[in-house]
Amino acid sequence: MLKHIERFTPADNRGDRYDPRMEETRNSGRIESHPDIARLYEAFAHEAAHAIRGEVEGPYVMDLYLDDAGRSHVIELNPQSNSGLYALDMDALLTAIGNNPAQFMPDPKRTATPGCLGVREETCI
Repeated sequence: MLKHIERFTPADNRGDRYDPRMEETRNSGRIESHPDIARLYEAFAHEAAHAIRGEVEGPYVMDLYLDDAGRSHVIELNPQSNSGLYALDMDALLTAIGNNPAQFMPDPKRTATPGCLGVREETCI
């Protein structure tokens, strides 16, 4: 399983929209760049987001992995408020929020559920 490095912050972003630096074993310290896998994850994330539209509410992030056959899978979904951000392109996130502020605002109908945001439109960022 390859994943992003948890100790990186947005300040560690090297200009990539999706950080290609990953490690096969979590916290092993063996960090390698895999832009090809980052591209696979991006394509898969768009397909998965389209497939679950209407089933999942609010902005979220996906934790993904590759199986031995090279197929992407979702490990878990996390709400944006619980995402790691790691080496995120913060400018891209802030631009998305600025262009779609209502999508990132708490839905007043869901205020009784801690940590939940409601989608106000069907635009996928």
